[in-house]
Amino acid sequence: MSIESKDDSVQTLKERFHVLLQSLDQIEPETTDVQHIDELLSLIDEIEQQVERIKNN
Repeated sequence: MSIESKDDSVQTLKERFHVLLQSLDQIEPETTDVQHIDELLSLIDEIEQQVERIKNN
């Protein structure tokens, strides 16, 4: 992976973290449904996979 490509990947990762943090900040525990939690868990899994790809390249 080139430096530029790695920089782009890191930037994308930062953006994904930002989306995750925003989503977590907006959660209302009393009204959050299982589907929303599943979507957040999927996003966390995707972020984890992206971190592993960056680490391995």
